[in-house]
Amino acid sequence: MRDLKNNLTTSGKGSKNIQTSRGKSFGYQVLGFGSGGGFGPPIDFEYLVVAAGGAGHPGGGGSGGGGAGGSRTSFPGGTDISLLGGENTITIGSGGYGFVSPNICNSGGDSSVVGDNFTITSSGGSGGVSNTQNGVPGGSGGGAGSSGGDLMTGGSGNIGGYSPPEGNPGGNNVNTGPHFGAGGGGGIAGGGGNGTNTTGGSGGSGTANTISGGSVTYAGGGGGSTYNGGNNGSGGSGGGGNARNNSTWQQIGYSGTDGLGGGAGGGNGNANTAGGTPVPGNTSTGGDGVIILRCPSAEGGRLTVAPGTNTKTTAPGGGAVCTFTVSGTLTIA
Repeated sequence: MRDLKNNLTTSGKGSKNIQTSRGKSFGYQVLGFGSGGGFGPPIDFEYLVVAAGGAGHPGGGGSGGGGAGGSRTSFPGGTDISLLGGENTITIGSGGYGFVSPNICNSGGDSSVVGDNFTITSSGGSGGVSNTQNGVPGGSGGGAGSSGGDLMTGGSGNIGGYSPPEGNPGGNNVNTGPHFGAGGGGGIAGGGGNGTNTTGGSGGSGTANTISGGSVTYAGGGGGSTYNGGNNGSGGSGGGGNARNNSTWQQIGYSGTDGLGGGAGGGNGNANTAGGTPVPGNTSTGGDGVIILRCPSAEGGRLTVAPGTNTKTTAPGGGAVCTFTVSGTLTIA
């Protein structure tokens, strides 16, 4: 395993990548040996990097589900990353919320690990859409919207072009009634379901990962809604939000789950606008992302995570596990 001088960052929604400023001792950096305050050797980490899910559009017609945040991992059996001693800044991507335009919602924020010689990025899931809108590309793509009569397609996934892919496309709508179901958002394990003439498409499934010691499913897509009171699409496993239709007027969908990167579900009933202008707060919210780093248990004593919302634990069977659900720092002594 090569040793890389690297930094750990992620991007929140609407923010830019910020490269950490790491403190290094003069003795370690220049002389190559400890000289008062020097850090120990680098540590190899297995990783899971999940971006944030996209927002769910609240209505106007059938609304496509938000795409799940892209998900990339080295666990188990992939290539570790090697982090030098010092302070590493971590910023967790925020779930998509609000509008790009009246018919298109915001996508989730990217999550990334950035080093001198490499960058690992998972792309934010795309925001949901309404009316006659194609889905938006993202880590996983958003489902197509539908208000009836026009055939629209879901947004493409794996916008980063990675291999293996970080996510899947959203589902298509259906252009026959009576309810013109919109597409579900894509997930890491599968594409969003297509709408039918009675039901919105289901969100694409997430994938289970045991890097933390227990099995947790991440990155499910949001469900698509319908026009004129049909059935709701269910959210995908891994934090995808269910859709809601307009059986009761002006309902938004259910939000994605924070810490899992789930896409938000679509709604219906024109809750999104007042006189054609988007109303703040009237979207469902994508789930925030997460970064998990795991190294040998023997190295755990060298690690400090901050703030206290983030955690350092020992996984069953061994391995020091640092889980970041909010922005903070990983310090290696």
